[in-house]
Amino acid sequence: MDVLDIVLKYLSDNNYNGLFNSDLDCGCEKSDLAPCCSINEHCEAGYKFPCDCGDHDYHIGSAEERDRVLKEKKDDA
Repeated sequence: MDVLDIVLKYLSDNNYNGLFNSDLDCGCEKSDLAPCCSINEHCEAGYKFPCDCGDHDYHIGSAEERDRVLKEKKDDA
């Protein structure tokens, strides 16, 4: 079992959707974990939610960020 397998198991076992690194403004889904080949100590487990910046299809981020974006989308509807 390598590091990616260990991380993927942790994400799956704890219902996370992927990893994100807010310092680098990047994120990846479990299905395409670490396409940058640069998992580091700043990567965090996160949740997938709709994009609120208009530049992407989705974001991976913290539960707080996800909840804020989903609330804003609901309030706008």
